Amino acid sequence: MPLQTGPDRRGGADHRPDHEADHAGCDPDHEADRARRGPDHGTGQGVSEVTRNSNKRSNAAMDVTDFPDDLVQTQAAWNATYQALAAPRPRDTTALRRRLLLLSVRLWWHPYWETVPSVPAARSELRHLARAHGAIRAA
Repeated sequence: MPLQTGPDRRGGADHRPDHEADHAGCDPDHEADRARRGPDHGTGQGVSEVTRNSNKRSNAAMDVTDFPDDLVQTQAAWNATYQALAAPRPRDTTALRRRLLLLSVRLWWHPYWETVPSVPAARSELRHLARAHGAIRAA
């Protein structure tokens, strides 16, 4: 049976409509039912600390001034190139695509990423910063 994705009425991320039927008639204290479900069913035990704390991570220590100028400029150039390519009937799409690829490689392999504790959060913050700077320049 396919999974229903997205929040369900109980607030879960994924929900199988027949899940309740899987446990109909189960006695939570009955040893055979506990063995069939597994020892960690519904207890939260057996889940790694990383998984338990995955939503508690924060990039509050991330300061926007931590990004090197060349990295911010490269991200801004990537955004501008992407916008130019996304425009209706762009001219010279081959050159724009090549430039986008070159800028993507420069962004991905920049040495700055070796110095931050949470690369995904830092990359997201860089994109946000570059978009904000682009919006300010456009205004």
